Amino acid sequence: MTTETCKREVQIEVPVDEVTRETAAVTSQFARAAKVPGFRPGKAPAGMIRRRYWNDIRSEVIQKLLPKYFENTLKEQKLEAVGSPKFEGLSFEEDKPIKCTATFEVLPEFELGDYQGLETAEHAEPVKEEEVQQTLEQWRERMATFEVVSDRTARDGDFLEIEFQKTSSSDSKGESSKAKAPETRQGRVELAGKNTMKDFTENLRGVAAGQTREFTVQPPVTGEGTGEEKEPPAPPSLYRVTVKAIQKKVLPELDDDLARGVSEIETLEELKTQIREDMTRAREQKAQEEAKEKLIDQLIERHSFPVPDILVEGELERRMQHMLRELMSHGIDPQTANLDWGKLRQDWQGPAEKRVRGDLILEKIARAETIEVSEEELDEKLREISPQGGESPAALKSRLTQEGTLAKLKFRCRQEKALDWIYRSATIPGKGNSS
Repeated sequence: MTTETCKREVQIEVPVDEVTRETAAVTSQFARAAKVPGFRPGKAPAGMIRRRYWNDIRSEVIQKLLPKYFENTLKEQKLEAVGSPKFEGLSFEEDKPIKCTATFEVLPEFELGDYQGLETAEHAEPVKEEEVQQTLEQWRERMATFEVVSDRTARDGDFLEIEFQKTSSSDSKGESSKAKAPETRQGRVELAGKNTMKDFTENLRGVAAGQTREFTVQPPVTGEGTGEEKEPPAPPSLYRVTVKAIQKKVLPELDDDLARGVSEIETLEELKTQIREDMTRAREQKAQEEAKEKLIDQLIERHSFPVPDILVEGELERRMQHMLRELMSHGIDPQTANLDWGKLRQDWQGPAEKRVRGDLILEKIARAETIEVSEEELDEKLREISPQGGESPAALKSRLTQEGTLAKLKFRCRQEKALDWIYRSATIPGKGNSS
């Protein structure tokens, strides 16, 4: 079979004596549990049990024998399958061997090209003073307090503590006597804030604490149809808003007290230094990751080989699961999200294949350089990622072991070490780490 793909097939044949023995054993198991009219449990003739439950018996015999003989055939032919095989052309007749064709994929065989002394660029933008100031302003916003205003009416920039009722204009029509009273809710509104509806700002500007105002809000148009398909606009909503309090935001001064309030640092200047160093490290880390990605691109360009479809599908599934988790973490129901999942999979196809190809090259390099991951390194990785799921490192390790995925994490760590090895051996102008 051609080696231009990773697909392979082998012929499986289970000897008739093995089939007969396993069929008798499975039939005996069914007989012990079967309830056959006229016979006590376990006393019905084997032939009757086989006739009554043949489809189930046949299925269980296949499930027990085919995987076993598939593995034996792979060992004989010195092949290693990736994923599960697909059994086709199954032949299972009485007093005859079981025969079928197993189709599966294998890891590609390829020779390593040059992977040492590659060259790439790496640049991290220096941190500007205004960026440090922006971070300080963000800290001021987080540490802001609110003071009640009692000597004037509301103006832009104020925060209003409100109680409100919302009804649709359509609710006032028809059986109004039977309509349920609108629910009273509480909230906070920033006049002229970027997340505040324009109608709220215009109607509540100049209001005094204790006052009530009523106004309508027309829902925004989210889409338009054409001709007879054009959807009618949603009815406006009537708001009845009572202002309980007017508050103004008070930002703390940019001084040593702010530094002590947001960190364990004593002075503002030390806080600025810490912010600058943190931003510099983050940019250097990002630049390093981008440089490594460029190195992987070079490795992919230098190595041409087929990749198993099943591994690409696995990478696509991983990306899909990541997307689902992202949506749910933001409170979005994936079933109602307006996403074209088919288009997403199509867009991810190329990057997924690239990821798999890079992984296979890195694994080959790890073997060539005898790169391994120690238990201490694996435990360190567990300590690094365990806070993301709110688990202790020990609990995470136990769960991954039970799920059978700890080996995947170790595999990923090994690839990271291989990429680090390539990065250290690369020529990067300005870094001084040439091979």
